[in-house]
Amino acid sequence: QAAALMAAHSLGSASLTGSGYNGSWSSPDKRLFMSNGYFVDMLTQGWVKDQAVSPGKNQWVSSSDSMMLNTDLCLAFNEDIEGAEVNASKPQCCIWPYSGNVLGIVDVYNDGDFCSVDISSDGDRDDWRRPLESTDTSIFAAQRAACCGSADVVDCGSGFHPAGPAANDVYRFARNEHEWLAVFKEAWSIVTTKGQEDNLKHLEECPPPDLAASAWPSEVLTCPDGEAALVTDSMTECTYNEIVQDVQSLLNGLPSTCTASECPQADFTACVVRLAGHDFLDYDAATGEGGSDGCTNLLEDSNKGLAACLTGTDSLQSVYSSYCQEVSLADFVVIAAEAVLGFSRELFIQSFNGSASLDLKSQFRFGRKTSRECTDASRLLPDAEGTCPEVRRVFLESMGLDWEQ
Repeated sequence: QAAALMAAHSLGSASLTGSGYNGSWSSPDKRLFMSNGYFVDMLTQGWVKDQAVSPGKNQWVSSSDSMMLNTDLCLAFNEDIEGAEVNASKPQCCIWPYSGNVLGIVDVYNDGDFCSVDISSDGDRDDWRRPLESTDTSIFAAQRAACCGSADVVDCGSGFHPAGPAANDVYRFARNEHEWLAVFKEAWSIVTTKGQEDNLKHLEECPPPDLAASAWPSEVLTCPDGEAALVTDSMTECTYNEIVQDVQSLLNGLPSTCTASECPQADFTACVVRLAGHDFLDYDAATGEGGSDGCTNLLEDSNKGLAACLTGTDSLQSVYSSYCQEVSLADFVVIAAEAVLGFSRELFIQSFNGSASLDLKSQFRFGRKTSRECTDASRLLPDAEGTCPEVRRVFLESMGLDWEQ
């Protein structure tokens, strides 16, 4: 469950002025897609250490200039054959997979690309598609050079037998995005309800249409001077659908062109998802407080940049103002995140003939109570400079997920 949820990292990018890390988890043309590309990229590229990108910040970069953090790669890989946790601050080494272990992933989800080399079945690299023998030292060296930039670099752990705590799940999700979507949906439901279980209710049926009333509730549901609801007392499927439609319309109105430095739709999507994520990740298992309560400290270093999608003309504020008297901010943040995740998934389906939609509405329940303050909540978030013990502390011990999720 933790691994499935971590795939949301692939949306958008990190910036030196925000988190202190630099780059995107996926290539510019994939940063808006809600897909299993996070796992595909992890297993079809080589990863070397990019150290001191900013004070105290270390990350991993791939042969295609994508980036990942310790908390990403630790899911599948180890730092050495003794099983140490991956750590980008340690001496240089390279994480790379053997091509024969990922052929199905490369062929189905990566257009035959393995470390920027075409090894598709109709290409001319059949020698990279067969089991590697102990005598195939030249092939081994060539693959390492393609993935790591040099045949002489030291290996991190084993690309033949990845042994991270969620390695099997990473491979499974890379091979079958239907399985990933099912686990992501399950994990999303768990983390967005932690600490709010006693308050939540299922969506109610839509009332019969009143033909004499305005056609769109958004025409009348304004909140220029009214008091925002702390708890959603009642919500129909129609209201949920309208919020999703408004958020997706806002997102669709942003420029869709991506460059190496800017990708407005993907950046907005990532901002909304990370806002929801940093909201639910401050759940305190010891006290039962926090979680998806519409509260996170935007001034904390770990939340820098999140305000970008909250204020301004093309921001969540322009949608929230229409619903704030009846929908709590805590519920609204979850719905907004589900809206952009759904938009991203549908865009992937349209672009690559995917088949499985991401239905989060069927498991949504309303009733989250908004917290006006959440002092020091950011201390509960995972430390990106940490490694899998941080994932375990937050996702498994606090959130109650397992390694698959």
